[in-house]
Amino acid sequence: MSTLFARTHAIVPIIAAASLLGKEGYFYKLNGSNQAILCAAVTDVPHGLIAAVSKDGLEISAAPLGGNHGTMKVKLGADVTDLRLDLTLRADATAESNDNAGNRVVVARPLEVGVADEEIEAVLLYPRLVGNAVTIGNANGAIGALNSTAVNPTKADFDALLAATEVLADDVRAIYAALQANGTLG
Repeated sequence: MSTLFARTHAIVPIIAAASLLGKEGYFYKLNGSNQAILCAAVTDVPHGLIAAVSKDGLEISAAPLGGNHGTMKVKLGADVTDLRLDLTLRADATAESNDNAGNRVVVARPLEVGVADEEIEAVLLYPRLVGNAVTIGNANGAIGALNSTAVNPTKADFDALLAATEVLADDVRAIYAALQANGTLG
């Protein structure tokens, strides 16, 4: 690779599929033609942040998430008041504090507080899908009941054990689905 093309920061030009005029600080993803389009759902995994837009809106200077660049200005879609909470993607391609409600994508760490429609300084993070907490069932009662009659188990004991086994299987399936959803499993 030639050093003529080496970059000190991962800010790259990308063609936009439609005009992105005025969308600095918004998050984008790539379409099938590798053109920038705005993210449109909280579960979209963004490619990066729009740093600057050409006069016609059809080319952007883009900061890919997880790239090597300094802090960036991120457009807020809601007030950010707690610097301990990472920023997550909103359906309008802006960011908000992680409220731990439903599936969402973590995109940045705020360095200052701000109000909706403002741009704040933030460190971009590699996008990470996070989801709802997994609710675990309780099979202990049924298993404990079987243990108390282990010498002569009854049909009811075995029915309770079957029910407890189904609860455990549901828990394993829920944990597996959660790990797949957040990208831990392929």
